[in-house]
Amino acid sequence: MILTARSDIDAITYGDVIVFKKPPENMTVYVKRIVGLPGDHIRMVGGLLHINGTPADRKPLERISFKADAHRFVVTSPFIETLPNGSHHQILELQGDRGPLDDTDEFIVLDDHVFVLGDNRDRSHDSRVMYDFGYLPKANILGLAKWIVFPNPRTIDK
Repeated sequence: MILTARSDIDAITYGDVIVFKKPPENMTVYVKRIVGLPGDHIRMVGGLLHINGTPADRKPLERISFKADAHRFVVTSPFIETLPNGSHHQILELQGDRGPLDDTDEFIVLDDHVFVLGDNRDRSHDSRVMYDFGYLPKANILGLAKWIVFPNPRTIDK
């Protein structure tokens, strides 16, 4: 992963993958995707990301299979999610659209903050967890990730 200069932080937008120090302890370094900017209304409804009342477009991809841990093999369908600026990226919903953070109240992103989600939605500790994470202050951002390495599980359906 390569980071951009800190001066690029003012130009961050939807879909950017950032490296930052996790609030409130400001020590642990995380990597997440920006899905909400100051003033945005963010909500998860049945696993679908809603930004300012509009659901993000989400299209399923071919089913994939991968080893989740020493005892489990997972079969799932990843999705391509498209954000309001047209940026798109792959997400995983390992528990379908019934994971513990797939239905949330509405969040209104604070000034000088962003709202971040992990691409592996059902296994991500992110801005949806207000009691231990919440809105990310822009001051915590260390830089933007320029290269992303995503596991390439083998496809089981062709």
